[in-house]
Amino acid sequence: MADPITVTKLGPGTLKIGETGTELDMSCNVSEVEFATDKEQDDPVPVLCGREVASPATYTATISGTALLDLSDPESIFYYSNTHKGESVPVTFVPNTEAGATITGSITMDPLGIAGDVAGNVESEFEWTFVEWPTITGPTATVDALNATSSTTSTKTSTK
Repeated sequence: MADPITVTKLGPGTLKIGETGTELDMSCNVSEVEFATDKEQDDPVPVLCGREVASPATYTATISGTALLDLSDPESIFYYSNTHKGESVPVTFVPNTEAGATITGSITMDPLGIAGDVAGNVESEFEWTFVEWPTITGPTATVDALNATSSTTSTKTSTK
């Protein structure tokens, strides 16, 4: 008999922005959230001997989603994002508390706008870029520690 397939659901989890102890918990205002990574790499360069030289890869990470906004709270994510626009701020994202994965780092805070249908919820889509590659921890070890013991090495370089 085959082993059962285990899949983690998104949530319940947390998304917190700001310094530890004074962070803004926007977990109950996020209706969608995604941690995404991207790789950019130029084509290999052909050299005279007939071989090719690989170009270095550049990796970036973002956190994006949809936030439901509370415009009546001066300490909400809408006002925080506009007050701290362009600043590097800490972020902690836990996709599922029970599963134990945590993504931490600093993002460049881009201000949120206001959108929605008349008589509907006020919301804003967001996408914040990590300043450097985030730290990803699992239930028992960090991904960086696992990478250190891997036989394959890669260059992790931020474009920001």
